[in-house]
Order: sequence, then C-alpha cells, then structure tokens
Amino acid sequence: MQDNHRNHIDFMSTVFQFNSFELLVKTVPWVYRSYRAHGFSFDYFPLELESWKNAIKKYLDPAAAGEINAVYDWMLKHHNEMIKLSAVLPNEDETFPELKDERKKFGACLLAADFRNGMKIAESILARENGQEALYLGLIKPAMYEIGRLWEQDKISIAEEHLATSMVGRILSGLYVKLPLPSPDKGKAIVTTAPNEFHELGGRILADMLEAAHHEAPRNVLRGDLLLYGNIIHSI
Repeated sequence: MQDNHRNHIDFMSTVFQFNSFELLVKTVPWVYRSYRAHGFSFDYFPLELESWKNAIKKYLDPAAAGEINAVYDWMLKHHNEMIKLSAVLPNEDETFPELKDERKKFGACLLAADFRNGMKIAESILARENGQEALYLGLIKPAMYEIGRLWEQDKISIAEEHLATSMVGRILSGLYVKLPLPSPDKGKAIVTTAPNEFHELGGRILADMLEAAHHEAPRNVLRGDLLLYGNIIHSI
C-alpha cells in the first residue's frame, strides 16, 4: 500500500499542477473499480480521503491546506456517485475489426510469454498495407488495453501485466529496423512521460508514429537533458 499512497501523491500533484480536474473525474471511478476487484470495500475510500485531509492539514500551512482539502471534500461528497460510475465500463470503438482473431492470439501469446509466435503475428501485420498503423493501433493498443482490463479485474497479476508490456517492448525493438526510414527533411518532436512515470509504451508508439510521419522523436530523455535538448532544437 505504500506504493499506492506514493502514486496517490504523484497523481494528485499532477492534477493540481496542471489544473487537470477532468483527469481526476475520469480516474477516480477507475480507481474504485480496480480496488474493488482486488478485494477492497468501497468504505475504504472515505477513510483514506479523511486520512489525507488530516495529513494535509497537519503538514501544510492553513491557506494551502484549505485549497487542497476542498478537492478532497468534493471527492468525499461524491463518493456514492463514484461508486455508481465505477460500474460503467468505458466504451471503446473497435479499430481494425478484421484483426479480431489476431488480437486474441496475440494477447494469448503475451500472457504465455510466447515471444516467437507473438513476433510472427506482429510481423505478418506489419507486412500488410498500412502495416505500421495496423500493428500499433489495431493489434498492440487493443491487446494492451485488454491486458490492463484483466489486471483491473484481478484476473492476472501485476507481474503478468509487466511481462506482457516488456514483451511488447521487445517486439517493437525487433521490428523497428523494418519500419520506413524518416525523411531527411523532417520536423522534430520530444516525446516523454511525466517525471517518475515509467509507463512508456504509449509514448514509444507515439514516437514511432511521428517518425513515420517524418519527425525526429527522441525518447527517454532525462529532465535536465530534456530542457537542454528543447533549447537546442528550438534554435535550429
């Protein structure tokens, strides 16, 4: 639970820093749903939120504590609504419906750590017309969404979810040399996650897609180097 509480601090800091309360509203029902699937009672959340309020009041100055705790009061007030919203599963449009069978087989490969057959499926899709788009958006994205749902529903462990993500990273690395080379006359973009955020697969896919659209897209840049690199490319 210590990791979860640290994640809570990081998440709420992001909400406050970027004034992203829409993100908060979208995320809280998912938290309720996933915690409930992992054996938590919904009664846990009011207790947790009250504990955060007490800690904020104790360690922050009154003005800051009052502003922050107003958001916690809002979450407490809407606790019952969050329970109802947690029962509503997100409705996602199915892209590339013709890849339904391949997605099912690919997902099975990820859970079985079957790299060889997973790579074969990915290679066969990349070889098609619009293969990179089909690979990323028609195979990998929905397959990883399903992996995430299985973890959310407590049907697979976090270790299995991490193994699947790692395997996708290996597959993308193996296929990278087969992607079309970017044009020498290209734009530049920096793709990075937030500080201390290690879920980089989405950013990696975005960077590859930008390169396919003739942009240079460095990834995994440290914060200090990120600012330096941004100044460099801005001056070019």
